[in-house]
Amino acid sequence: METLILASASPRRQELLKTVGIPFRAAPSNIDETINEGEGPKEAALRLAGGKINAFLQNERSIGCHWVIAADTFIYLDGAIYGKANSRDDAEQLLKKLSMRRHQVYTGLAVYNRGEGRTVTTVEVTEVEFLRLTPEDIDWYLDSGEWQDAAGSYKIQGKAQVFIKAVHGSVSNVMGLPLHRLYAILKELNYKF
Repeated sequence: METLILASASPRRQELLKTVGIPFRAAPSNIDETINEGEGPKEAALRLAGGKINAFLQNERSIGCHWVIAADTFIYLDGAIYGKANSRDDAEQLLKKLSMRRHQVYTGLAVYNRGEGRTVTTVEVTEVEFLRLTPEDIDWYLDSGEWQDAAGSYKIQGKAQVFIKAVHGSVSNVMGLPLHRLYAILKELNYKF
């Protein structure tokens, strides 16, 4: 199998690729991830994932790279988009909002194949339902530090599992990389597994 470039520093995305045995090299693309005013979740997810690909391709590190993948994940609740919390207080406020509620997790995924000269993009949406969170639950979780560097201030593969009543859709999407979508796009672009 050819080595992919993962235009991301996300440890979760790296873990997922390792789990399924796809060889990769991490080469983060640093772009402004600000959501534009009036931008919907699908549009934002596609723009940010595609932007990471474009940023990588404009860098000299891209010379000789045939496959590049990028993703961007956030949650959507009450008409607002939430990425990573900037502080413990922000994480606490968001976890309070998630309590006893359903929210959507959006991941924009972009895959570039130099041989075909094209990028394929898609968006995966998963619905997650939280149990009731007490103030003690939230404090325990915040004290763990797991909320840091996590879209929506929680990691579904970690301690937050105890708060989740149901997941409707892809769990790997909630972790930041919808593997079934990635697999389908790679096949479409003739990646040899």
